[in-house]
Amino acid sequence: MNSERYPAFHSMDVKVSRDFDAGQGRVTVFVEFINFYNRANVKNYFFEDFRLPNGDLAFEQGADLWLPRLPSIGVSWEF
Repeated sequence: MNSERYPAFHSMDVKVSRDFDAGQGRVTVFVEFINFYNRANVKNYFFEDFRLPNGDLAFEQGADLWLPRLPSIGVSWEF
């Protein structure tokens, strides 16, 4: 019991940005992806119980996953 391990966790984050001069400051525009290749990483396992048609109790294992691919865009202004 308790000798199992979770599957390996893989995630690659990617960010591309471009800087622009803006008078006395600088504007940076970026696009970012968290979990770029959208791997389904397991956060935790859980068990649900339910009754079979004959009245017996049964259990089913499920898994909660970390976030899927998460894109974002943004702008920063340094002055």
